[in-house]
Amino acid sequence: NVLSRSSIVVTDSEETRNRLIAVYNLDSTRVLSAGLFPSVKDGSLSTDINFEFEGEPFFLYPAQFWPHKNHKLLIEFMKIFCISNPSYKLIFTGSDKGNLPEIKDEIVNANLQNNIIILGFVENELLTKLMTSAAGVLFVSKLGPTNLPPLEALILGTPVVVTRSNCNLLHDPKNGVWVVEDNSISSLIDAVNELISSEKPKLKWSFHEANQMSAKEIITRIAN
Repeated sequence: NVLSRSSIVVTDSEETRNRLIAVYNLDSTRVLSAGLFPSVKDGSLSTDINFEFEGEPFFLYPAQFWPHKNHKLLIEFMKIFCISNPSYKLIFTGSDKGNLPEIKDEIVNANLQNNIIILGFVENELLTKLMTSAAGVLFVSKLGPTNLPPLEALILGTPVVVTRSNCNLLHDPKNGVWVVEDNSISSLIDAVNELISSEKPKLKWSFHEANQMSAKEIITRIAN
């Protein structure tokens, strides 16, 4: 067992840390929860990056096209949401991992070609611009609890709606975080309606808030 022989085990969250300690009977003093390390940072935005629908209201879901990323839930959400909010768009970014053709068919069948736009893989600069410009990031992956996009959005001052099972964030609408029930369209609609009627968070998350430990702190612990 590599874990039991390791001097230090570094994990991505407190949940992962506790799970490893329980499953592998590890010494808790040797298992650290370092958090994730978002690649975006406030102030890194290039004013030269533009996109076709700039200025229009939209939500963003940055996720590769795997089945567990649950794009279908957002298509069902948009079918209902767009009845009352036809001007809103939903942007999907991410590489195809086998599920993209099915998602395209679902969008056509729902007659949402004008409301759901697939950009595929985009470079970090454009993703940062999209994330900053979005009304909100909707993150509905079935796997978690750690995912980078919600943290990156909060660092950029963009509110997020996340499903409970993939999230280690606390429900805190005042600071731009809505946690909704898994696979619940009604819960998602209620949260998004509240989001679009609220002001964007006045305070952006700091890098430290998005991580439990810095790289320097991890190295110090390993060295000691």
